[in-house]
Amino acid sequence: MKFSKYKGYTIAILMVLVVTIIFGVAMFGSIAGAKPQELPVALIVLDEGVTLPDGSSYNAGAIIAQQLLANDQLPFKWQQLTSEDELQLQLDNQEVYGAIVLPQQLSANLMSITSPTPQQAMMKVIYNEGMNSQATSVIKQVTHNVLVVMNEQLAQQLLSQLSEQTGGVIPTSITAELLSPIELEEQIIHPIGERQAMGNAPGLLTQMLWISNLITALALFYLLRKMNNVIIDPLKNRLEQAVVGLILPILSSALTVWMASAWYGLELTSTIETWVWFAIVSYSFFYMQSALLNWIGLPAMGLLVLLMFFSMPIMNLAPQFLSDTTVTYLYNWTPLRIAASSIREVLYFGGLQFNTKVAITVIIIAVVSLALLITSSVTEKRNSNVKQVSS
Repeated sequence: MKFSKYKGYTIAILMVLVVTIIFGVAMFGSIAGAKPQELPVALIVLDEGVTLPDGSSYNAGAIIAQQLLANDQLPFKWQQLTSEDELQLQLDNQEVYGAIVLPQQLSANLMSITSPTPQQAMMKVIYNEGMNSQATSVIKQVTHNVLVVMNEQLAQQLLSQLSEQTGGVIPTSITAELLSPIELEEQIIHPIGERQAMGNAPGLLTQMLWISNLITALALFYLLRKMNNVIIDPLKNRLEQAVVGLILPILSSALTVWMASAWYGLELTSTIETWVWFAIVSYSFFYMQSALLNWIGLPAMGLLVLLMFFSMPIMNLAPQFLSDTTVTYLYNWTPLRIAASSIREVLYFGGLQFNTKVAITVIIIAVVSLALLITSSVTEKRNSNVKQVSS
């Protein structure tokens, strides 16, 4: 008696430890030590340069670009482009998180500081905020730090040049320009807008859809098992389950859209398009969850919950923040991250799109899962035949 009692306590303690370890690894293991590395950032040099009084040429844009490319301490992977039209295409296709543009008059404006009519030199920085707000925050911080160092170097060069021209007398009218030879012109592309949970809305909405459809799939699975005592055609049951799955996800996705916009003030490009895509994501979740429940049974519930917890930390992170192992074995294939990326496209990149990689993947998941759900009836029918023969 006492032995059984202590054995029960031991098992309970071991279960607590195992569950704590599993969920600890799920929530922190994939993002422990996460830091940005090789963020794709575009670099465009449009500076035309100037000819100095001594006949030599000076191109500040080329010099700055060379310094940036040679600095291996920056967490950037530079994409050198030749035009802003090419840049816009890469921003729209989510190929770069941002860009640094060195404009045509950069050198001319820098040299004008020593003239009677100085012009402020500008460096344009573009942030593709909708692609990933954490990545664009890193780009903003790094570019500001780089600009401080860059301005110190340019100020020394210009001060030396001006001292030669004026005999060491520096006019007070250009003191401000010397302190900050280059200023930033910042532009946000595909902004996340207000009330977007700091850009984390796609991941949060994905979790809402996953949980609501998981509850629906589990409820229908129990109902199906209860009806199996009366209905002897498993295929018919699966088809009924699939048909019901066409209706309930539409309702749950509509409720999710309404809650997000009416309750939380989420800005939506198009309510109808968002609803349509949420319904498609819900189909992929519902059919995948139902297929696993019907093929594996209740143990699938544990797998689905674990999948959600392992996916939660990475859904809103850029892959450049994660280790190669996490990207290969979790980020690239987890359906929640893929769904979150597709929702990000709908919210921040022009509404409903069916021709992108993540959108096509979500649709494929829905179709394959539906096929697996229906074919699970074959196994159940075979098992029922075996029971009849053995009896």
